[in-house]
Amino acid sequence: MQREQYESALAAVARLRRVDQEVLLLSLWEELSHKQIATAVGSTVPAVRQRLHRARRALRREFERISSTLPHPQLLRKEASRDH
Repeated sequence: MQREQYESALAAVARLRRVDQEVLLLSLWEELSHKQIATAVGSTVPAVRQRLHRARRALRREFERISSTLPHPQLLRKEASRDH
């Protein structure tokens, strides 16, 4: 990933609510299962699924908001569409 894209992605994640950041990072970077995330944050699996859905949706909105500054915004939209 180009430095500019990396910085934009970090900025987008930083704009998310803290709880959204937490479940998203545990899922994407730590590659934990929903059950493992639920245990780590003291929640239920359905609640984790809901939080991940909200976090991804919020992140997608952030990417769309900043997409005009990214070199290849269509790549972000393509990645976001795979969540459904």
